[in-house]
Amino acid sequence: RMGRDKARLEIDGVPLFRLAAEALAWTDLRVQAGGDPLPGLGWETLPDREPGQGPAAALATLLERFPEHALVVRAVDLPWAGAELLRATRRLALAAGCSVAAPRHGGRWHPLAATWMPAARRPLEEWLASGRRDLQGLLDRLPAAALEARGLAAIGDPERLLANVNT
Repeated sequence: RMGRDKARLEIDGVPLFRLAAEALAWTDLRVQAGGDPLPGLGWETLPDREPGQGPAAALATLLERFPEHALVVRAVDLPWAGAELLRATRRLALAAGCSVAAPRHGGRWHPLAATWMPAARRPLEEWLASGRRDLQGLLDRLPAAALEARGLAAIGDPERLLANVNT
């Protein structure tokens, strides 16, 4: 949509991929989903099994590759979705026993700053097989736990935390 590699765009001189890496530094295993390997990360780069099919296909690839893990995901274009927000989604996912725990603000899910559990794999694959890629619709149908107003406000301003460089 931007016509160039978002990961290398900078905010205050810091590439977006570095901000994502910092937000995920606390996790045990870090993997880049799709794209060319980013300089200096040293992360495994996992190519999409269906290139060009968007974030839902990338998530399916990750869930297939790591079927036993709670996957904390953070899109590169969410520069202020930091470690505290991501940790909160992980805690919520583990406590709620749900398929996905994600921020929900302004009537919208934010599934790319979230924790995806192994139970999400089959419904996501069925969703993709039906030709759908809209993660909003999928989360409305899954047992998903929402990190909402009070939980988000305890971390920071939700408008800033969930701001996307696409907009």
